[in-house]
Amino acid sequence: MSKAWVRLATVAIICGVLGFSVGLYLSNPFSFEDLEYTWTAENLFNEVLERIGDVRGLAPSSDTKLQVVTLGWVEENWGACHNVEEIQVMEKIYKALFIIPENVDLLEVKSRQTGCTVAAASENKVYVVKEYFNPHERGKAIGILAHELTHVIQGTHFENSEPYSHDGKQAWSALIEGDAGLTAKKYLEQTGITPEDFQDFTGYDPLTKLWLFPYQYGESFVRELFEAGGWNEVNHAYLNPPETAEQIMHPEKYLKGERYVEVRVQPLNESSWNLVKTDRLGEHFILVMLQAHLPKGEALKSAEGWNGDNLTYYENKEGYNLFWKILWDTEEDASEFSNSVNNLMLEVGAEKLKPNLWKTKSQQIKLETEAEETLIIISQIDSNNFISELKNSQKKEAGNAPYNVAS
Repeated sequence: MSKAWVRLATVAIICGVLGFSVGLYLSNPFSFEDLEYTWTAENLFNEVLERIGDVRGLAPSSDTKLQVVTLGWVEENWGACHNVEEIQVMEKIYKALFIIPENVDLLEVKSRQTGCTVAAASENKVYVVKEYFNPHERGKAIGILAHELTHVIQGTHFENSEPYSHDGKQAWSALIEGDAGLTAKKYLEQTGITPEDFQDFTGYDPLTKLWLFPYQYGESFVRELFEAGGWNEVNHAYLNPPETAEQIMHPEKYLKGERYVEVRVQPLNESSWNLVKTDRLGEHFILVMLQAHLPKGEALKSAEGWNGDNLTYYENKEGYNLFWKILWDTEEDASEFSNSVNNLMLEVGAEKLKPNLWKTKSQQIKLETEAEETLIIISQIDSNNFISELKNSQKKEAGNAPYNVAS
């Protein structure tokens, strides 16, 4: 079984997923206050460890331990584990799609996020951060411990099959975080503690909304599975995991087995362009991008009807080219999205050069719509060459196949 699952929780809400291994923390001699804190935390931990299996129907390993660490230890051991190159690429893509402003440093934001960790689980160990985890707040502390022990259960009984794409990772994370959230609530209910309602997500910035997707939607998804067939249905989801954020946001689509269409993009000339990233972003990403600048109702309506997508990002010494092909269930869905892209361009102050072609200070944006397909093209190169090269490189293939994936 794969047990190398690390789950992190934040101060106000459970937040973020970073995959890396953690080592043992060997503390300095504790003061009396430290000893009392550790004794209280361990007693609470052992209480939850003993009973969590009765709630979830699966038990963590009996040798599961609690480890108290400090914020300084977290920053030293986990803060340096970011994939800097990947973060820098995602920063460029987020800025190109108007999700974050030009002055945002994504690596700095990620580092601050790591510094807000409350608790984590890895293999047969649960970590709690002394500065943020208060064992004297019994209900809240029990909920956190039950949540993290559920991650230990997952690592003990199920394979970690986290996929490559952003969309797939969001779906997988929503399953495991939703399972942990529902288990923690059911544990609290069975011990006579009223669980706190999860907080409203509407006030968060786009980046935080992307990171919090597993917590915003995961628990309601897993609850649908539980109501359909109890823990057996939830356990089966680890063998047949949800593939898309769409399935998480609309659980009935997962239960009916509704999937998505693989999208392929015709590659650019490899001698002129370096393929940096290709990814499937999903319905939720589209929703967040639109909602960053448009009313929530319009964003929700325009993101629905997603049927698959591929974003392919190239760089060379002149700049970048980004191609984002999205398939929709119907022509109406494609038209609604296209209208929202036009509205988004107005909101961000892009200069309209001609219908479905805009320019900002740093890039050109082109939108193409045909039947159930839309293609967004964003480039830093000269506008005339830009249009010419796009027409030469982005030719639709014969038959019903979408565009070829660059590999």
